[in-house]
Amino acid sequence: MLEVTLPGEGAPPAEGFRTLHSLKRDLERYFRGYPVDFDDVPVRINVSGKPREVLELVREIPYGTVVTYGDIAQKANTHPQVVGVSLARNRVPIIVPCHRVVAADGLGGFRWGLEWKRRLLELEGALPSKR
Repeated sequence: MLEVTLPGEGAPPAEGFRTLHSLKRDLERYFRGYPVDFDDVPVRINVSGKPREVLELVREIPYGTVVTYGDIAQKANTHPQVVGVSLARNRVPIIVPCHRVVAADGLGGFRWGLEWKRRLLELEGALPSKR
């Protein structure tokens, strides 16, 4: 599955490596509504094939942006349902921002419930008006 690894938790220290303190600080900033980039947070993706490709693509979606399951499916050359199943494996939803993937005709699903998905998108100013 997915896990965040930080120094002292089995991850080797590296230059620019996040600490638990910096991750906590940035998560607090995120939940206060500030745009935060989590690209440098090391994530171990323990799946392969299309699920891995999907999760890597989703990780690249910028703050305040939404894309559809179909958009990700097209980039990964797979079916939107494969995208949904892959995102259901995500254990770190802010770091790998699966809440930014929506259905063409609504919010779609979210492992932690649609109310959380809606709140996260509102926080980022990205809640589509028609959804």
